[in-house]
Order: sequence, then C-alpha cells, then structure tokens
Amino acid sequence: MNLQIISIFFWQSLLLISSLFGITAAVLGKEIPNRDIPSLNQIKRPSSSAQMLVQSPLTPQIEVIPITGVKVNSTDKGLEVILETNSKSDRLQVTPKTEGNSYIADIPNAQLRLTNGNTFRQQKPVAGINEVTVININVNTIRVTVTGEVGLPTVELFDSPEGLVIGATSTTSTTQQPTPSQQQKPPSESNQAPIELEVTASPDTDYNSTDAAIGTRTNTPLRDIPQTINVVPQQVIKDQRALTIGEALRNVGVVGGGTFAQSDRLILRGFGTANILTDGLRNYFAGVRDLTSIGNVERIEVLRGPASVLYGQGDLSGTINLVTKQPLIDPFYAASFSVGNYDTYQGTLDLSGPLTTDKSVLYRLNGSYLSSDGFVDFYSQQRSQIAGALAWNIDTNTKLTFYTSYADFSRSAYYQGIPTKGTLFFNPLGKLPRTRFLGEPDKENQDTSDTRLSYRLEHRFNDNWSLQNAFQAIFTKYSNDLKTRPIGLLEDNRTLRRDVFTNPEGVNYYVYDLDTHLAGRFKTGSIEHQVVFGTEYAWNQFYAVQNRYDFASIDIFNPVYGNTTLGRLLSSNGSGLKVDNLGVYA
Repeated sequence: MNLQIISIFFWQSLLLISSLFGITAAVLGKEIPNRDIPSLNQIKRPSSSAQMLVQSPLTPQIEVIPITGVKVNSTDKGLEVILETNSKSDRLQVTPKTEGNSYIADIPNAQLRLTNGNTFRQQKPVAGINEVTVININVNTIRVTVTGEVGLPTVELFDSPEGLVIGATSTTSTTQQPTPSQQQKPPSESNQAPIELEVTASPDTDYNSTDAAIGTRTNTPLRDIPQTINVVPQQVIKDQRALTIGEALRNVGVVGGGTFAQSDRLILRGFGTANILTDGLRNYFAGVRDLTSIGNVERIEVLRGPASVLYGQGDLSGTINLVTKQPLIDPFYAASFSVGNYDTYQGTLDLSGPLTTDKSVLYRLNGSYLSSDGFVDFYSQQRSQIAGALAWNIDTNTKLTFYTSYADFSRSAYYQGIPTKGTLFFNPLGKLPRTRFLGEPDKENQDTSDTRLSYRLEHRFNDNWSLQNAFQAIFTKYSNDLKTRPIGLLEDNRTLRRDVFTNPEGVNYYVYDLDTHLAGRFKTGSIEHQVVFGTEYAWNQFYAVQNRYDFASIDIFNPVYGNTTLGRLLSSNGSGLKVDNLGVYA
C-alpha cells in the first residue's frame, strides 16, 4: 500500500515538472500537450478608458426607427393602420401574435414619437373593429393592437411611401336562411347543433397612463421621469362619477374639494395647495373662491413635491395639472345624465370631429350642468360649463389650437357651521340637528363666473426638435349679497351672536400666462438625452373691498329668518394684489 502511494505521488510530480518546462510526456497512455507561457507584453490588458466602452459597445447597435405619426383610414374591406416612418418601413422587424380577438404586432426596433403624446388609441374606427392602439412597451419596442368586436380580424402587412401599412378586415358572421324547398325536420338530440356561448369583455380598462406632461413640460413616459407623478385618466373619472377635482384625486392621496366643499383647497403631502395648472399654464387664483369644473378634463396629473424648477414659485405640497379634452379626427358624440342623493342632477354633452373633408380642421365641444342640494337646510348649488377647442393642422409639422371655456358656479345658504354646545358638547336645552342653518337663506347668495381664452402653437422642425408657444387669459368675477358669521353663544345657551361681511363691488381676478419652450433629443455615444429650454411670463391681479357689520342674533333652537338690516360698520378693508413673473427654465 505504501509503495502504491509513493508511486502515485512520483508520477504526479513528474507530470507537474513536465508541464512547467514544456516537456511532452506520455504517461499512462495519455499525451500531455506542450503549453507555451506568454510573456508580459503579450498579455491583452483590460480597457482603461470609459470612452472606448461607449464607442465600442459589446453588442451591435440596433437601428431604432422613429414612428412620427399614426393614421387610421377606412377601406372597403375594413381599415388601414399606417405607421409613418419616413420611407424606412422596410427596416421594421415585425413579430406578430394573437390573443383572443386581438391581433398584436410587436416591433422591437421602433419608437413612437408623436406630437400629442406617446400613445395612440382609437375606439370603434370602423364596423367590426373595437379598438386600435399603438404604444411604447419599452424604450425601443412598440406594440400595435387591433381588436375585433366578435372575432379575430384578418391582417396583412405591406409597405407604402408613407410607412408600414397594417390592413385589417373584420370577421363577419352570416346565417344562411333555409329555402322553401328544404324539408324541415323536427329537432332531436341527434341533429341539434351544440350551443356555443361567447362572452366578450374589454381587456383594457384604460386605468393606466404611460405618459405625463407635468414633470418635463413634454409628453414623456412616466418610467423616464425621476419624480413622483400620479395620473388619473378619463376612465377613472367616469367610473368614480367625480364632480370635483378633490373627488377625482381621492385615490392618489389628495384630500379635500368634495361635492359640497366651498373651494378646491386641496391637501397634498400634509400641505395645502391651490397650485392648479390647465394644460401646463398657471391659474394663480384657481380654486380660491370656487370649485373648478372638470367637465372638459381628459386626465389629471399630480406632481408631488416642489416643482419650482419648471413652474417658478409654488407650494411644497405639489402641483396639479388639468389636461383638457382635445379635438378628435373621427366623429364622436356622447351624452350622459345622472341622478344622485340630495336631489343631485347632472347632464353632460361631448361632441367632436372634423370640420373639413381633409380633416385638417377639428373641433371639440363640451357642456355640463349640475344642480344639487345638500344636507344643510336651504343649501343649493348650480354649476354649468361650456368649453370648446378648435385645432388647425396647418401642415404635417405645424398645429394651432384655440381653447375657450365659460363656467358659472352659484350657491345659496353659505354654510358657516353650528355651535359645539348641543352638537359635540352637552347643552341643557337639548341637541342641535347638524342640518341647522344659522344664516339668512334668502340673502346669502354667491356667484362665480370664470372665462378662459387660450391658444397653443406647435411646430416640429424634425423628428428630434420641436417648438411650442402657449398663451392663456382667465377672467374671474366673484360676487355675493352678504355672508353671516357666528361669533359666539350667549350664556342662555340658545342665542347666537353674528356679524356679516359684504363685498359691495365684488371681486375681480385677472390672470395672463405666456410660455414658450424648445424641446429636443440628441445622443452622446450610446446615451440618449431629452432637453427642454423655455421662458415664461405671467401677470395677475385682483382687488376687493370687504365691509364688516354688526348683525342681529338668532335663536339656534327656534331660528327666525328674514333679517336684512345691517348694524353698525365694524371695519372696511380694501385688499389687492398685482404680480409680474418672468422666468427661464432648462
């Protein structure tokens, strides 16, 4: 045993010495090859320059073809989806697949770059086709989905001077009627066809938004924005039956601004905010005196935290951007009517479509009306709004859009609360109902009217650079007859002292906002950048005179209304504000 171990150790030592000195030996019937040891100057050293890594990537570069436009045209067989590629459609790599009634085409070397966002969606473009969508699913891949109503559409692909064309034909089913000559046989278990039950449901609830404009002033995918942004799309607003901004944002952590609230004073991240934008333009007095109408709002974007880099002065809590409904290229007509508690009635109207045969001029018209009472005695409110948008596609690279809206918000019996004695705390005279109104029902009427005029000019120089200029003017007028305020309960536990405020000339607000910015994309090596340079000028002012008078007391358990006599003048204050803002951002 010892001799065997010594023998094995001897042969292993001999093999090691042979390999070190390049000796070829045949041991145990196996030949050990000769290995040359390289010298130091022959060893390939690793790269010491980051620039060489950028300029010489490990994997070959893939040409990403931009999709600058999407068109849907009806044909005698169905429709055509045209992906505009500037004569590069033959380089697109299409990977098709099917899911249920949907034909899906993934293109891994393309990127959607549209002027009005990076998502294209059109519902019911032709009979038999339920929806057509084109979206970015990652940085260099787009997905085209054509969904049939009752079955999978037939699709063929071909190139054209405009780009890649996806032709879709809807599946139609016909039932052959029996001829009189055919002999009718009574049904039996042997000749009856099996019953097929088909259930169709929409796979897309439109609850997820992929893009937002509030974080960069351009429509950018949310995954590319290093900020906390929440987007509430149109489908969520509809399904929640939201009537105010506060109700629409209750699922994203924003508190306040309910149906019976006095104004859009919202709480975000623990701070109050009235920093509300409309299509990226500021309204310095939004929600200060009334509730903002959202009948013409397509989606709501919430940027959490300070946004002074892009929007100048603002709140610590965040910024809210209302994106209005845009004109559609195909005719669209919708109306709704809803009924709710507290005698709430609401009706809406939404119309859109082309005004010219070449579809270069488009329009959109929205109208809404709301009438509602509240849980407080004598309280009622009425809100109405009409908004319009007119878009003119001057050419393939230039677009001019005009916006206008008028909203009126009126209410009676402005609620100022009730004493804590008899509600939260004990009152020896009894309990006070929470519906009790302790003002003057016939005189506490408030009305707010809001007029907005704006335009937006967009021009695209090429696939990478574009210029946008926008202007907005808002005129708001607020008026009220009088507004009572409770001061305190007397020792008899039933007499409430009051004073009253009046605005003899009303309050007028004026807001003007002008913004111009240049957006572009460029590359340094394999790294792609998106930049924005802009300037903004805003001018706003208001002026108001408020008088405070002594007013008659009221019995909280047996109120008697109708007192309109003002007491002695306690104070008269005039207040105003005029602000000019000029800023640049990058």
